[in-house]
Amino acid sequence: RIRAGSSYWNSGGVVVSVAAFRNHEGYNRGTYLNDIAIIKLSSSLSFSSNVRSIGLATSTPGNGASASVSGWGTQKSGSNTLPSQLQYINVSIVDRSKCASSSYGYGSAIKSGMVCAAASGKDSCQGDSGGPLVS
Repeated sequence: RIRAGSSYWNSGGVVVSVAAFRNHEGYNRGTYLNDIAIIKLSSSLSFSSNVRSIGLATSTPGNGASASVSGWGTQKSGSNTLPSQLQYINVSIVDRSKCASSSYGYGSAIKSGMVCAAASGKDSCQGDSGGPLVS
């Protein structure tokens, strides 16, 4: 099931069943390469002020571009309190070579098809990895 039209993971909006879920055919669980999926809902969503569509990106945002990451994870490194309301943080796109450098420490885990984003002292996925990056 998915919940649309609410910023709370456990209440509000409308809940719709998932008819099908398909991972990218090139998804690699070990490297997270192609970590994206398509969800087909069992019924259509009715658009409203709280439920809207969003266009898919036609290009990769450049180094330094502003972006936001959202989810129900913590926003600060080291925090362990998970919120019930949707959180977001503003980040900047980071060049892949810089992301792979010793200053970020991801090294060879960063592949050519990946996008890096960061903000000093902020976190977006502790407890909820896989949230959307919107630029």
